[in-house]
Amino acid sequence: MSEAYVSRVFTERGGFTRGIEGPGCDGDGNLYAVNFEREHTIGRVTPDGE
Repeated sequence: MSEAYVSRVFTERGGFTRGIEGPGCDGDGNLYAVNFEREHTIGRVTPDGE
């Protein structure tokens, strides 16, 4: 299986609020989700998992 299709855990349980939206991604491979850790925020995970 290609590494591109292997699921991984990037956040701890409860890391998103009830208003979570997403996910979305950009051309650079960053993953975005709205309301990470608190309302009115945008969380980003880079292709390196940071």
